[in-house]
Amino acid sequence: MGSRGPRRHTLEHIGWDLLWGDFKPIAATITEVGGWELPREDVEGIEDYIRQISNVDPRSYSLRYARTKDGDPSLPKDLTHINLRHLGELMDRLGNYLWGMDTAIGELEDLKHDYDAEMASYADDYYSDYADDYYSDY
Repeated sequence: MGSRGPRRHTLEHIGWDLLWGDFKPIAATITEVGGWELPREDVEGIEDYIRQISNVDPRSYSLRYARTKDGDPSLPKDLTHINLRHLGELMDRLGNYLWGMDTAIGELEDLKHDYDAEMASYADDYYSDYADDYYSDY
């Protein structure tokens, strides 16, 4: 997010690195508000993984399609092997991290709704007591 709000991306130019760049400050805020600590090593690991994926598959097509829209091979010629087990494990870890963030957002939303409801009940009690006292003189 910049000083003028979130960046706007077109589907043509969106990639892992841009999405992570937008999400990273949100994740930092979530962990700060929740009072949780996100270890620096975890963030560095996620960034390194996203950088590696972005280098090979900048627009998230290469690992899904064998050929580009122009009919060329989608993966770089110097990439001769992909360890699918390792890729799957890393994707699983990234997915678990993002799932945890989603869960944290849900928990924080629930806490906010509970707080708002409790504050509203206090306000209702306060104003009904005030009205009773004020109008009882008339």
